Amino acid sequence: MVVAVVVEAPDWRMPSATALAALALSIVGAWTLAYWAWTRAVLALPLAVVSLGALAIPVIGVAGSVVLLGERPPVSDWAALGLLVMALFALAGERQRPGAGA
Repeated sequence: MVVAVVVEAPDWRMPSATALAALALSIVGAWTLAYWAWTRAVLALPLAVVSLGALAIPVIGVAGSVVLLGERPPVSDWAALGLLVMALFALAGERQRPGAGA
């Protein structure tokens, strides 16, 4: 809100109490849920599985922005996503090899 006051000073109005409550719930609720889920995953699953999930986060984020928002990432983003997907498959395949790590 500080930036809004500085940038939009003449036209800026204080958001309604409902809007501020929704914003607070969105921020606090999302962060709380995310950290709770991450902690539960780290405690319940092997580290290799959790790390694969963390590696997939950017892929899911970009895919969601393309599908839901209609964004068109540049070629460099697609190349980076391709590398991430290859890393995911490489790491997932590494876990399934018989006798690996023993």
